[in-house]
Amino acid sequence: MPSAHASYVKLVTPWGELHLEKDLLFKIAGTVAVLALTTVSYLLIGLWSKAKVKAGAQGQKSAAEVKRSALEENIVKKGEHSYYYAHQARSTSETKTSDHKKTMVSSYGWTDRKKSVDIYLTDDAVTDMTKEQLKLNWTPTSLSLDVVTDEEGKNTKSLVIPTLFNEISDVKWKVNNNQLTITLYKVDAVAWTSLNGAAKNLEDHIEYDDSLYD
Repeated sequence: MPSAHASYVKLVTPWGELHLEKDLLFKIAGTVAVLALTTVSYLLIGLWSKAKVKAGAQGQKSAAEVKRSALEENIVKKGEHSYYYAHQARSTSETKTSDHKKTMVSSYGWTDRKKSVDIYLTDDAVTDMTKEQLKLNWTPTSLSLDVVTDEEGKNTKSLVIPTLFNEISDVKWKVNNNQLTITLYKVDAVAWTSLNGAAKNLEDHIEYDDSLYD
């Protein structure tokens, strides 16, 4: 057996005696200790990560259950109205993808009268037209109309005047000899030089040179 002051250590193994320098033995022991600590650290980090992921999944599941419970409670309180609203949201998105086709009226005529303005449409869409085909909306300063051109109601021809030349008080319409006539009743009995109010604003900024007309 080596003394305490010996520079080596004798190890007895099943395969025989092994003489190792003390410095080398300490280095080997240190390396083994570092490897052991590193392995344990990785194991602990892996277990902690799995626990965190599991906790997050349980939290999301709980939130979804709370949301579903709130919806079920709302349906119980409000009955069919809540159920209908849920389906209504889906229907709105489906409407966006519908094959409805709207085209603008390509040509029309109009006549200015003392107390009214008549708009004439002779498009094929108004041939043998019924009142169910016409959707007319108006305000004192705007006019829009849609003429449905097929039985399914998927195709319409439209005329839109967002800003009228002057204010109106009423609108009436009639069909005669395959011509649709829209009558706009004026608030003020002034002459209209256009149907569109934008033209009126443009005329206010035009200066005419009288010498050109001499």
